[in-house]
Amino acid sequence: MENEKFGMLFLRLGLGIVFLWAGIGKLFFGAAPPVDSIITFVPVTYTLFALGLVEFVLGVLLIFGLLTKIAGWFTAALLLVFVVAGLYLGMLSTVMSNVGLFGAALAVALIGSKGMSLDDLLAKK
Repeated sequence: MENEKFGMLFLRLGLGIVFLWAGIGKLFFGAAPPVDSIITFVPVTYTLFALGLVEFVLGVLLIFGLLTKIAGWFTAALLLVFVVAGLYLGMLSTVMSNVGLFGAALAVALIGSKGMSLDDLLAKK
């Protein structure tokens, strides 16, 4: 049982760090994926800001274990969009890494935090 708690903690932290890092990159350092090839009806700066903000918020929620299942479902949905977009653009290496992250996000969404999180702390009060 204790191993499950640590396993979910590391899975949640790893996924959260990936999303936090990606969000910071988009918000502050101009790390721009080819969103202009997919979303052509919105200016790229708005799309990147919105995507960066969503990734940043999801990363923070996952790291702290707050609204973990909801954050996991949103993360899984976003990664599914990344996989489909990557297939559309022919970016196979990106698609394959996102498939692994998608699996991790589904595990977090289905299982939740399993302790060592703000969700667990709030549930005890």
